[in-house]
Amino acid sequence: MRISTRGIGYSAIATMVLITLLTIGGELSEPFKTSLASLTGHHWVSKGVLSLVAFAVLSAVLGAALKEEGNIRKTSYIVSASAIVLAAVIFGFFVFEFFA
Repeated sequence: MRISTRGIGYSAIATMVLITLLTIGGELSEPFKTSLASLTGHHWVSKGVLSLVAFAVLSAVLGAALKEEGNIRKTSYIVSASAIVLAAVIFGFFVFEFFA
């Protein structure tokens, strides 16, 4: 079975979105953060496990489903830009929470 780099890239983006949502959700909802912690003992570990599972499943599905169209450089740029934007979202959220 051939796995496409495009599928892996989209899997990485989806996983980063998941991490961003879990992080912000955990900060906004104490019961949600507690439920994350109850899975593995700490909410950070739970986010890591959920992210790893999501990336593995999405990589298998999208990597096999998507054709290798486009180039690796473009996919890399999209993944990198997504990481920067999502990091800015998390940073902005915490700055807002600190000053609000």
